[in-house]
Amino acid sequence: MNKTLVAVVGILCLSGLVGLYIWTSHNRFYITRSTEDLAYEVDRKTGQSWMLEGEVKKLMTGNVEAAPPEPTEQELPTDEALKINGTAHIDDLGYLTGSFYNGSTWKVSRVVVTLSQGDGVDSSTRDYSEDIDIYPLTTRDFSIEIIGQKSLKSWRVKQAFGRKS
Repeated sequence: MNKTLVAVVGILCLSGLVGLYIWTSHNRFYITRSTEDLAYEVDRKTGQSWMLEGEVKKLMTGNVEAAPPEPTEQELPTDEALKINGTAHIDDLGYLTGSFYNGSTWKVSRVVVTLSQGDGVDSSTRDYSEDIDIYPLTTRDFSIEIIGQKSLKSWRVKQAFGRKS
């Protein structure tokens, strides 16, 4: 009984190693695209790469210039943030829905909205952050799931983040 078990385990291990060898030899190369819509073939084993142009493969040698880093997200200046406005309401499903108009010169990537509910003693405010791409001088619809608020007294854009266009 033990010899049979050892033989079965040995066969399974050997077939696993053969399968791994076949998989790695057939998946050695992969093709990727750059931001400039160029295709590259990369050898996973050596790291060597080739640029693909039609049916021609050009070996990449030496230093290749890296693309400039994407500017980081930063808070919009107050005068630019004031140019972001829109309309909104709470729908039956508990979402604040509406549209933003970006009148600034920045590409907005995130907004923080403050919602106010109630008057006097029972009034409350809550901030919600939403990732959204709004190019300058364009309008974009949004839908933010809100928690615990069924009525809306007022809302405003508290902060906006993005990149200078």
